[in-house]
Amino acid sequence: MKVLPVGFVALALLAAACGGAKPKAAEDPTTTSSTPAAAAEDMPGGPATAAPGTTTPSATDTAAANTPAPAAAPVTLKIVALKLSVPAKDAKKLGYKALEVKDDGSILADGKPRMKLVGGALRSIDDAPMFSIAEDGKVTDAAGNDIGKFADNDELVLKGGGKLVVSDDGFVQAIDGKGKTNVLGPKFESAPAWAKREAALIGLSFNTPAPAAAPAAKPATKPAKKK
Repeated sequence: MKVLPVGFVALALLAAACGGAKPKAAEDPTTTSSTPAAAAEDMPGGPATAAPGTTTPSATDTAAANTPAPAAAPVTLKIVALKLSVPAKDAKKLGYKALEVKDDGSILADGKPRMKLVGGALRSIDDAPMFSIAEDGKVTDAAGNDIGKFADNDELVLKGGGKLVVSDDGFVQAIDGKGKTNVLGPKFESAPAWAKREAALIGLSFNTPAPAAAPAAKPATKPAKKK
């Protein structure tokens, strides 16, 4: 397997016509219609009837047919504390040498807040969305673009072909559409089964690193007193 810089990961981003009047039947001179409904049926412009063997859809049925399917509900990840080391050749691009995921979902880069895991989403420290996982395993980016979907074995199958896989020993692997495996430089200390999706979201961030938190504003200086 070949170890590549983090820029290798490429994501391929982005269904009774109205009936005429019923002809009037010949009347039996000995009988007459005594109900308003029957009279209405025999009058031109009276209620239209469905053709034999057909049914007329109700307003409820029509509304249901025109209602789009609801989006998959977001998922809540079980947060697992993780540590990631970054080789020097990737540190400059990513802007940090190490990441640490805390039990509360906060993510520190070289000891400073950088990102956070909230529910099933990876967000920047300023709460800007980066990547989200839906209940069906589908992954989208900040703009809602379809990135791919997690398989049952927690491998992220990318929409444009290939996969992003985090091994048990923490290696982040980019597998292309032909099955060729390339190992990225950053490595987790380990990635237990219940942390695979969490780690994969962080792996996606290698290609779109979150901006560092804005530095605190300096206090305004007081104008010098006039002598």
